[in-house]
Amino acid sequence: MKKLSIIILILIITTSLISGCKKSDDTLHILKKVEAAEILNARFSFAHDISFDDCISQFKELCVKDYDISELEASREDYERYVKEEKEYKEKNGVSAFDLDMVIELSTVYQSDNKVYIFTKSEVNKNDNTLKPQINIKKYILVKENDDWRIIGVDTHWFEKDAKHASYPTYDNKPIDYIKIMKPFKK
Repeated sequence: MKKLSIIILILIITTSLISGCKKSDDTLHILKKVEAAEILNARFSFAHDISFDDCISQFKELCVKDYDISELEASREDYERYVKEEKEYKEKNGVSAFDLDMVIELSTVYQSDNKVYIFTKSEVNKNDNTLKPQINIKKYILVKENDDWRIIGVDTHWFEKDAKHASYPTYDNKPIDYIKIMKPFKK
């Protein structure tokens, strides 16, 4: 009987460790997926070193099969204008209009039913000080599709860094726990 109890205890511990590793692997995979989306967004939005079509194509690879990109497609004209303005600014001043030494924080993975959520927070500054520092908060929503976590939605909010009306997100009425810092333009 004592041997049976020990064997059952070992099985319980082994099962717990295996499921814990699976959850840890999922968390790392989800974080890498959101990190890839953030790097892609930073390159697209601030460095302008990726074409519009390449950005859309690469972003679609991170998303569910039927992700609606019509909102992104609608921004094509704005993007082309921004690229032109950025190129002119860089030629005139020798640096990018945006401070590319930006930091992006990624939250822990929050799970509810069959969805997971990751929040990101970044500060965007312009080198020419024509824009007050802006905070960009995003909530990525992911679901499993064909046994892979995929982005199904992204909620984005912008506000001035020191704005009184700034609303930082919470989850279950608790502040978001940011666990990872990344620099998308770190060489």
